[in-house]
Amino acid sequence: MYQSIVSRLAIEKQHFDDLGGVVKHLLASYSLYLISYPILGVFINAYFWRQTSDITLIAAYNFGFFIALPLGFYFNGLLLKRINILKLYWLGMILQGVAAFLVIFLPTTSFDQVLLYGLIYGVGSGLFWGNKNYISLKLTKGHNRLYYNNFESVLEIGSNILSPLIMGWFIVLGEYAGLCTVDTAYKLLMVGALILLTIGGYLLQSADIYSEQIDHVTVLHPSRRWNLNRVINVIYQSLSGINFIIPNILVLMFVGEEGILGTVESVAAIIASIMLYVVGRKSRPHHSQKVVGIASL
Repeated sequence: MYQSIVSRLAIEKQHFDDLGGVVKHLLASYSLYLISYPILGVFINAYFWRQTSDITLIAAYNFGFFIALPLGFYFNGLLLKRINILKLYWLGMILQGVAAFLVIFLPTTSFDQVLLYGLIYGVGSGLFWGNKNYISLKLTKGHNRLYYNNFESVLEIGSNILSPLIMGWFIVLGEYAGLCTVDTAYKLLMVGALILLTIGGYLLQSADIYSEQIDHVTVLHPSRRWNLNRVINVIYQSLSGINFIIPNILVLMFVGEEGILGTVESVAAIIASIMLYVVGRKSRPHHSQKVVGIASL
């Protein structure tokens, strides 16, 4: 049995090595982003709540984020005409970290200033996601792409389970153990996240990839089906935006502790991963509409 395990690990290592150095850098870069993500999104809401117990500030930050996210995608299309895609990817990572850094190191109760922080976060996310998926597409192909996508999914699930749990209880237990105050714990996590994001963006700067020639940013003559899909997408993503905020606020209102918030996030990730596996294992293409309908409900 031991030899069988060793052989299996050797085979998996060979698959991983076949990805090549640049794709490994892409995985490492995205892994560092995933590790940093909880402090950028989930725990920023908890920080606002702990500092002020003011839902309007949480709403302002997230409202700014969702307003600026599509603007970030649009600006990205314009900037690609002049700036290399890898630099924009790096800039997107850093801007997200800068927004959270400002929230924690320059706290404020001003609605306008918090909205500005959210706008920075949204633009950074737009730049990041506007380039990340394209970079993955250009650096992988064939069997390597399938293996890469599955490996990336495993990283996402693992990070969604572990990172919120570890960060949440680090914030809480640090004070209980007398090691650091909650505010210091937030600052330590934020500095660590910003360092990881900077390194993550740097890892890809040596990749041999260039921006495509951009003729136009928007679809010039969209079909009726395209427009219908966009309307459905806007409605669905609007609901997703609400779901992004409300559960966190409810946990903070009724529990008010980062450790519990992190645990809830981790448990939700576990349930989501199980559901993804069940749907992927049992469903067939003709079930797609039913799956989307049930998920929406």
